Amino acid sequence: MLQRDAPNHYGFSRAPRELFRWTRRHRRTPIHCSAFMKRLACLHIVTCALFLTPFTTQSAEPPELEKGIAAARAGKIDEAATLLSAAAEKNSDQARWLLARLHGAGKMKGASLQTARKLLEAAAQAGYGPAAYDLARLAEAGALSEGKPDKDQTVFYFKGAAESGLAVAQYRMGNYAATGEAGPRDDKAALVWFRKGAEQKHPPSMLAAARMLDRGVAGAPDTKAGTALVKAAAEAGYPAAMNDLGVRLLKGFGIEKNEKEAMTWIKKAADAGLPVAMLNLAVLEKGQLPKVVAVAAKAGHPVGLFLEAEGLEKNGKVVDAFADYSLAAESAHEEAAKRRDALKTKLSPAQIKEAEGKIAAIGKQPAPADSGPDYAAPPVPDAAFAAVFPRDPSERLAGAIALEGPAVPAQFRVDAPNFGPVKMGAGKATTPNW
Repeated sequence: MLQRDAPNHYGFSRAPRELFRWTRRHRRTPIHCSAFMKRLACLHIVTCALFLTPFTTQSAEPPELEKGIAAARAGKIDEAATLLSAAAEKNSDQARWLLARLHGAGKMKGASLQTARKLLEAAAQAGYGPAAYDLARLAEAGALSEGKPDKDQTVFYFKGAAESGLAVAQYRMGNYAATGEAGPRDDKAALVWFRKGAEQKHPPSMLAAARMLDRGVAGAPDTKAGTALVKAAAEAGYPAAMNDLGVRLLKGFGIEKNEKEAMTWIKKAADAGLPVAMLNLAVLEKGQLPKVVAVAAKAGHPVGLFLEAEGLEKNGKVVDAFADYSLAAESAHEEAAKRRDALKTKLSPAQIKEAEGKIAAIGKQPAPADSGPDYAAPPVPDAAFAAVFPRDPSERLAGAIALEGPAVPAQFRVDAPNFGPVKMGAGKATTPNW
């Protein structure tokens, strides 16, 4: 298992790491020292430069790796497993990671969860980011600790994956810093992580970094720079960015107003199934808002739940309204929490128990399927290696809302000072195998 003081986690084997420390202690060479000592100091610097290359850099992969990927692509999973096993024996960390996924998903003969975990831990120990990321997702879902999510392990592995240069992990670390879920809230640290992901063209990182630039986390607010990042993410096909760009165009936030273009982008996001975009489109087109609200509520969006609860309360369906307000409040919807508490005083103990049963039942329902690429997953060479983890729930919650009023908390208003990341949900593995 990857230990907290494991040197390879940070990309240094023990010998070069100690040499690096020695060089730091003796880095100042006196002016009067001998030429020999100067040469020796230079030798240490050169040696460090050779040893301290980023740990994502790997030597040439064994031929069995590409053959294994090709076999999986052709649907020959057992042949792929044999080839990847051979590559793993030759210390290919990518092969270990891919083979672990075949084991974990039960896609091969002799699949073993214990073997999958050992392979992931070996690859993560060697500094392979995707393997550390998968361990983080497993820890987050409780699969490494008898069904109980382990926040310390989760953050530890995400950090290792992020430090390896994996954009999806950098995004997660940024969210942790921005929301304070894994320690004190630190917007500047969050922006550093988001920018690292944005540099790799990771759309959620680009959108998150944009929102922080809007707020002036790195200095003066810069809505133009933020909008430029949003536009790049939208053009890359990210629905939440498409919607945000549309709202910015609608409000003239960081860009010149253009209602026609705004509608185009919001419609694209709505067509991709983004609940907030559906809400925006229904309002702008004066369409069937109740129908769209139901879709957004079913997707678990707090604004959709709040609007649905309002309608239910007006129609006397107070138990269902209480359940919706409660679910919206779980996503930090303050007005929903107030309405829930006010309504609770009017309900009988039996009604409250009935509502709690509805909330529990909704919690057990699988989340609606998301279309398009999974931005919370490391890229894989073929769908055969796709993991069994749930989608990032914040994808369904992301995006600015053009509506006004108590139904829309500030975190969904593009021009609000605390518009920013939505808290992540742990989720659970979607197959009993993991």
